[in-house]
Amino acid sequence: MRIRAFVIGALSLGSAAGALISVDAGCSSFESTSDDTADGATSGSSASGGSSSGASSSSSSGDTGNGVKVLAMDLAGPIGITVDTTHVYWTNWSDGTIRRVDLDGANPLTMASGLNHPWAITTNGVYLYFAAFMGDIYRCPTAACPMPLPSTPHAPGWGARALALSQDNLVWTRSVEAAVTYCPISTCDYGMNDFVATNQGGPWAIAALPADAVWTNIGSNDIVKCPYTGCPDGGAPALATGLDRPVGIAVSGANVYWAEAGRGVIATCLLDNCLSPDLIAMGQDAPSAIAVDEANVYWTNAGTADGTGAVMWCAKASCKPQALGTKQDSPAALAIDADHVYVANRGRATNGGNFGDGYGNGVYAGGSIVRYPKPK
Repeated sequence: MRIRAFVIGALSLGSAAGALISVDAGCSSFESTSDDTADGATSGSSASGGSSSGASSSSSSGDTGNGVKVLAMDLAGPIGITVDTTHVYWTNWSDGTIRRVDLDGANPLTMASGLNHPWAITTNGVYLYFAAFMGDIYRCPTAACPMPLPSTPHAPGWGARALALSQDNLVWTRSVEAAVTYCPISTCDYGMNDFVATNQGGPWAIAALPADAVWTNIGSNDIVKCPYTGCPDGGAPALATGLDRPVGIAVSGANVYWAEAGRGVIATCLLDNCLSPDLIAMGQDAPSAIAVDEANVYWTNAGTADGTGAVMWCAKASCKPQALGTKQDSPAALAIDADHVYVANRGRATNGGNFGDGYGNGVYAGGSIVRYPKPK
């Protein structure tokens, strides 16, 4: 079974060609310097998609050893990432573009541009869904977005922080409006969406189940689960409370997993009984994005300074955290498929910005998209 996931968080490899990459694999580690040029931030496209980025496939990626591959470099703040069976897609916060490459880094393409700080992104393999943080949600075929993007967006998304797809529904958090919204994929159109919950305490990361949405609130520091038909009167009781900046969430089977940037922990509990969460990893440096497959948990540590981020993993059955990659600049998002972990490295802020909480404020440069083989 091929696993597809989108998660928020990101990993960065430096600001230009020649970035230093540190990779850890089992008990061995090495440092390698990539001399590949960038998947350029000079696409030449205006407010639409479908134009080539201008970088050749040979110059947008590079093998760094141990099966790790840099798929794209010199990016303007990649902050959201998703993957299907043929492509990796991401949002560039600072230059307002949606980009993609083949799974091996070939054929870079700018899918859309002219967006106001695009952040959230996800796909079901047929359509690509993405949102501008200070704008709305758009949908276009994964083959190519129309030029220009439709004048009427797919759905209202003011403050959309995260998107998630179940088989039948699209659901998203709206941090500006303190709400969670959904619409059925088959009938979703602008104005045809419904609120799952309102008056939330900073809705942030979200996961989609067949009948329910599960999300984190970074203001009220809790995790909530509600059916798409809406929370019961008075609001649904929180699954978990007393957290400290839960900025990442994932669901696997009967369990929900999350990352708490404030406490530096990765935790899990049953979806129907979360009275005593298990802290499976502690002492992490501002963990943010998280993904889970049948065997393992994967997450990014954003770090608290340039070059202190990491990409981590451990076995679900017995979590002993290990690094896939270290010395990264603000890793902000990751996605997984059956064979690889894909990480969006946000890069270094050139006019402020911050670490450890998943915020995209600031102007970023030197971001990267990196593919790691899954541990065997």
